[in-house]
Amino acid sequence: MTAYCALVAKSQTPQVCWNRDLGDYGGQQLSTTDIADGSILTSGGDSLVCFEKTGQRRWLFRFNRKTEVVADNQTFTYSARQDGASPFIAVSSTGLVYLAAANAILYALDVRTGDIVWHWRDSPSTFESITYGDGRVYVSTTDFKAYALDVVTGEVLWGTQFRRVSSWTTGWFKGVFVRPDVDGRVWGVDAETGDLIWMFNMGAEIQYRWDPELHFHPSGIGFMMARPSQIWAYNVTSGDVLWKMNAREGYMSPDNDGDNRQTFEVWGDLVIAQDEAAIETNPNKYGILQGLDVFTGVRVWIRDDVYPGKYGMVVTEGLLVYTTYIPDMSTLDVSSSLLISAMGPDHQDVWNWQRDGATPAGQIQALDGLVFELQGDISNITFNNLDPSMVLVALPATPSVICPPDVKSPPITDNNNQQSTNAVKAPPPPPPFVSGKPFCWTHSFSYKPLGSPTSDGVRAYGQDNAGLVIAVYLDTGAIAWKATCGPDSNSLYYPSNVVVVDGVVYLGCSNLDVQARDAATGHLLWRRPFTLTPDRAVYRGGIIGIPAVANGKIVISKADGFLQALNITNGQLVWSYDTGILVADSVGIRDGVAYAIARHSVEIRYSTIVAVDLDTGVEVFAKPLEPKWAMEPGRLNFRHDNTLVYSTGWPNAQLQATTIGRDGGDLAWNYPISDSTGVYSVLVVSGEDLGLPHDALFYNDNEGLVTALALGSDGPTEVMWTVDLTDPRLWPGVENLLTPGQPDWAQITYSNHTLYIPTTQGVFVVGATNGEALWSDLRSRLNANIHVIERPGGPQVIYGRYLSNFESNTPQCRPPKPTGLVTKIPVRGSMPADGGEEPSTPTDAPAPDSRPVPVTASPPPSVAPAPAPSPSSSPSPSPSPAPVRSPSRSSSPPPPPVCPPCPAINCSAPAKRPSSPAAVAVALGLSGLPYNIVKADSKLRDRVAGAVEKLVSGQVIGFVRVRVLDVESAAGGTAAVLRLSLQRSGGASATAVASAVEDAALSGKLQEVVLAAKVPAKVRSVVLKV
Repeated sequence: MTAYCALVAKSQTPQVCWNRDLGDYGGQQLSTTDIADGSILTSGGDSLVCFEKTGQRRWLFRFNRKTEVVADNQTFTYSARQDGASPFIAVSSTGLVYLAAANAILYALDVRTGDIVWHWRDSPSTFESITYGDGRVYVSTTDFKAYALDVVTGEVLWGTQFRRVSSWTTGWFKGVFVRPDVDGRVWGVDAETGDLIWMFNMGAEIQYRWDPELHFHPSGIGFMMARPSQIWAYNVTSGDVLWKMNAREGYMSPDNDGDNRQTFEVWGDLVIAQDEAAIETNPNKYGILQGLDVFTGVRVWIRDDVYPGKYGMVVTEGLLVYTTYIPDMSTLDVSSSLLISAMGPDHQDVWNWQRDGATPAGQIQALDGLVFELQGDISNITFNNLDPSMVLVALPATPSVICPPDVKSPPITDNNNQQSTNAVKAPPPPPPFVSGKPFCWTHSFSYKPLGSPTSDGVRAYGQDNAGLVIAVYLDTGAIAWKATCGPDSNSLYYPSNVVVVDGVVYLGCSNLDVQARDAATGHLLWRRPFTLTPDRAVYRGGIIGIPAVANGKIVISKADGFLQALNITNGQLVWSYDTGILVADSVGIRDGVAYAIARHSVEIRYSTIVAVDLDTGVEVFAKPLEPKWAMEPGRLNFRHDNTLVYSTGWPNAQLQATTIGRDGGDLAWNYPISDSTGVYSVLVVSGEDLGLPHDALFYNDNEGLVTALALGSDGPTEVMWTVDLTDPRLWPGVENLLTPGQPDWAQITYSNHTLYIPTTQGVFVVGATNGEALWSDLRSRLNANIHVIERPGGPQVIYGRYLSNFESNTPQCRPPKPTGLVTKIPVRGSMPADGGEEPSTPTDAPAPDSRPVPVTASPPPSVAPAPAPSPSSSPSPSPSPAPVRSPSRSSSPPPPPVCPPCPAINCSAPAKRPSSPAAVAVALGLSGLPYNIVKADSKLRDRVAGAVEKLVSGQVIGFVRVRVLDVESAAGGTAAVLRLSLQRSGGASATAVASAVEDAALSGKLQEVVLAAKVPAKVRSVVLKV
């Protein structure tokens, strides 16, 4: 066998064994396994590819992402996880790899062939993480759930509902499933039953970026990190915290923003911790790599001469191989060079390998003495095309490792049978929840609802950071239209808050374009693409805040340091004002002048209030702020005395007012609030609106304290009230949460003597004049402003809720208060007929009606994954265990039960007939037919029921009978809600029936069959109850 790599001596650079350009089919996550004599797997947004150690491609598996046709006949692709990854894990004992795909389907694939063994699509939500242990695969989803499935059959063994979304990284150790959530809590769950064993709270956000699994020492010690430099060690069995330490001890600086995340590797009795960020005071932009005693947390050694690293470490051949990136902040805020290093037991580097024009990606891996790393080639990257091409690289770890032959594969094309689009259909986006009560509804975005919503009296409008815009009728909750505004399926930057003026919706998109759309139809009126100004350093932070529309112009920030005015008719540039390296947030207009607070947001050093003539773009004044830094993502606070009020949230918080107007720019007053941290937005309300003899200023901080100050002409005069958002006596349920701090880009909303406060833990509502606690929604955080419309029956409150909800409620449908820490999810088929609990264990196959849904009921899709390329001269791999396949499910009805041998008298007597399976309830919202017509015409209702019955029965195993339960009035009698009962039999599962209805509604087939039944109505909403 010929060696293609050079021998690696101390300080010598190893030669690459091979590299593979992944094109469009990989590059977010990387893993290796010993299955099939060694396999290297990497996933992309819609694919999983498997390589042999020679670099020969064994197979490529593709799947279809969730898509939806939106305005202007565009197709929107729903997002994957925020980093674009589809997490996966390979299990040697089964020979399978489990892919938690971005289309919300869990696939079990044969590592040797890429064939589908089984799949599961019971969750409509995207997967956050996946791990394995003791015959079970554990998946966490974006709707805060965790499921355990049998690795052989795909049977769901248990499900647990949490109150916050999982971190991307989970783990298993000796019977305990460990699940950290992003809000700082770490959960230990019984891996067999799903019951909670223990929980501890780190008090700060936990979010691993690239490490797919947690790390454990064989003694039963686990390791966890939280953002502000914290490393904790804990007993995995009991959850007891054993020690804590500050990873940045001795290296903290006043400029540190607290986001000091760590990656881990266990090396003997050391846990190696690597800092993801550079030390602020280090001129070389070095980070920290250190070894800690696993039992005590004592720092054994530390190196501060290495660059930062986000992509992990791996122990192989007695060496610790780690990745770092050499930052280059001068152009695109991405690394200019990738560095892979191997460190010996003396914690000194043995070798280094550097590639310029590249950035690391995914977790570094090792297999049989070879090291594998994903690299992004950024040599040709531009701001308007930020996706680097991905390359998989193989290196030898030591001189004793001989590179395998470099066996290349034919290119992937549509015509050479090397590409596979598997026929498993992705689940549709979740249907809207419509309670039947006016103004009460919930919809799902593709990803985070970061663009604050607004309305025009008819529709509410919102957008997320993956490019989806939704318009919803305020009263019924029916979708008016959807549109794409941004990168389409990739979460990118912060979008602007939505603005609607005179029938036009204006959007700053998450790809930094600006759009105008017709408010009634969503039709695109014009689009102005973002183009990077030549030789301009880029701040990649989005279009944060509220644009301003006046005098035929929209004034909006541009992310490379400009404030621009565009013609609202055609989007053409009217003028552009250069803020330098600053970026403006919200824009406000008073008396022909546009104002904004512009900030330096790469190094967080200073801010300036800019005032620009609205018609010409000529600078009126530019006032540098003291102390240093401020922002305002909400509406600018102009007072009647011609001042602008704001907060300087860093480094020493202060409230300030600056004069406005053509002669403005002078500091009017200054009010220290140094005891508060994280005050980046304030709200000023006039005394006239409040019914008070003075104005008032409101703010909340990162300590969970809301403060109201009385405002005079020279600033605050007294504290009106304070309210503690951490007090469980006022806010039941808050005791188990982190401190409700101020979100970075959200402002308090005022309406009718009431304050609506968005926080990192949910919504808090208080009286504006007295601070009285009114109500709260603590189901998850908010990242944008709240929109309130006063109604006769009480306020309609509209907001985007983490992770992807867009919802409206009133006093008649306030959200329920979360209770407890976790809730068990009933697993279909695990409940006996008498309703008592029955343990779920991976034993015998369940009865047909209780089988896990939707594990494949038929053979795998006919389109096979890409076959292996032609055999090479390399030796054949040794056989690996063949995966155990789940039994295929018959499509015929189950056979009748057979009477067992008579053990007693009267055995032959008829057995008690089992109860019928629970029906699936469906509420169809129909517009175009008045309620009185639908109510009076029973034949019309029966035609709808018959059409639904025929449609659903053709899509599921078993039988479905549909009957009409009731008809209700909607939209003041101009529409109707038809309530149906779908009774199941013959093995038809509730999930399959519900999925069939959802698929038909979102594909338009439901509308088609309703019209075919001679019912001239439009299906506006579908509500399911399983």
